Order: sequence, then C-alpha cells, then structure tokens
Amino acid sequence: MSASARELVKTLLAARNAGSSEQVRVLLASDATYWDCLSGRVRGAEAVTEALLASHAGRASPRLMAETLATGDRHAVIELRVCDAEHSERPGYLATEVYELRAGLIAECRAYLDPADVGAGHRVDAGGSRTG
Repeated sequence: MSASARELVKTLLAARNAGSSEQVRVLLASDATYWDCLSGRVRGAEAVTEALLASHAGRASPRLMAETLATGDRHAVIELRVCDAEHSERPGYLATEVYELRAGLIAECRAYLDPADVGAGHRVDAGGSRTG
C-alpha cells in the first residue's frame, strides 16, 4: 500500500468535510475528471472541486466517514458512509469512490451510489440493510 496515496485521500476527505474548495482544489490535477450517476462527468480541477463538494448534497450538511480505504500506487478506493453532520452518530447511506492518482494528485474520481439514497432519507444500518 502506498502511504502517500492513503494520505492524499484522507486529506481530500477532510477538506470535503470542512467544505473547503481551496483545500480540495490543491489535491487535484488540472485536467481532473469526476463522474457520478446523478451529475454525469465533469472535467477540469475547478469543476471537479465543485462536484466533490456538492456530491451527496442531498443531505443538509453531509459528513463523509471512511468505512474502508484501500490504496495502491495509482489507485485508491474508499467506501464512505454519508451522514448528516449534525447527526453523524446515526447511520447514513453507503457510497464508493474510486480514484486514479497521477504525480501525487487526484486525476479522476468515479462515485458509485444508489440515487434513491441521496436526498431520500434512506439509511443503511451496520449490516447493510436499507431503512427509512
């Protein structure tokens, strides 16, 4: 496992939770891309920054919590639990993000989630069952 890749993704997660576009932007390659099933594909660091901060925005104040993080030299995969910041102790829904890394920066992010969970108040308990 690559410690630098792990730290890069952890830093990105912290920046997103802080809502800091500046901190997110510096972690992205200038030609970065982002895709999810709700927004489609966007290109360029500025557009990807906006997409990363807006993803999972169906929550009032989303808080992204890492369930699992696996990294290699050029890729990282994170399983997230997306919760409301005010109620982060409550179960949220699950999402998976896959990152391609290049020269110490994030070159691509693909987010996989169930569109029915975003903004619908669905929650996933610790056993993976949908509630709400």
